Amino acid sequence: MRSQRVVDLRNQKPQAVRKVAREPERKRQSPILKKRRRNRHIFVAATLVIVLVCAIAAHFLSFMSGMRIQGVSLSGSKAVDVAVLKDFIDEKIVDSASGYLSGRNMFFFDTGALENEILVKFPRIRTVHVVRSGFLETSLSIDVSERVPFAKWCVSPDAVKNDGPCFLMDRDGFIFAIADPGMLTEYSFLGSLSSTNDPIGLTFGAGHFPGILSLLDFLGQAGFTPTGATIIDDRDFTIPIVDSFYLKVSFGERASDVIKNLKLVLSAEALKDKSKNLDYVDLRFGNRVYYKFKGIPEAAH
Repeated sequence: MRSQRVVDLRNQKPQAVRKVAREPERKRQSPILKKRRRNRHIFVAATLVIVLVCAIAAHFLSFMSGMRIQGVSLSGSKAVDVAVLKDFIDEKIVDSASGYLSGRNMFFFDTGALENEILVKFPRIRTVHVVRSGFLETSLSIDVSERVPFAKWCVSPDAVKNDGPCFLMDRDGFIFAIADPGMLTEYSFLGSLSSTNDPIGLTFGAGHFPGILSLLDFLGQAGFTPTGATIIDDRDFTIPIVDSFYLKVSFGERASDVIKNLKLVLSAEALKDKSKNLDYVDLRFGNRVYYKFKGIPEAAH
């Protein structure tokens, strides 16, 4: 009997199967995709070239002498020195040509910025409109309207009496110029401002001024002659009556109520025909009115 050799596989460890890494197949690119990618690159490059050419062209065109703003015509200026205003405008036009695109070019010039700069530099000017004289014109047409003096704001009571230093203000309470000595206005106001050294550009009694004017108008219609007002603090103010007493009033009071109470107290027996001797009438406490004669302690009515 032929001998046989037997291998017991149960006691054998399986040999590691050698894995042969297969080289991945190269992906084939579609000719259509290649063409699209090439066209995209060409488009981006062409766009950049066009943008660059346009930017360079815009730069040189903006500085062309034929497209520069050449002249300015002014109208509406009365108190403001025309020569000073024109020099200021000319300076701003020249300065605007310092960028990559010349702001002096009639199509690029910022009219809104010039309007704001004029209003800041010249507080007396209330409104300003800057326009090109025509679509292809190289000149600007500037129309201004000036503030109308309505009253004076003075630094102290002595300034009111001695004619200065005082400043002009319009009916909105905006202070815009130094008042000339001897200049007369219907009203003089004091107090309220954060700066008394240079009040030009500030507004007197912001938020309260319309109410003050309303009361002054009511007093005039009732036969009194107010000369202005002095703001004491955020709550109270006073109103002097010409050649007579002054009123103490609180903000927020109805003008009609103030006038009614004033007439009632002046018609009372204790004050009848004695208004010229009054120092003040205090109308800040509703139906409770206080008054004081000159040289005599305060009394209530």
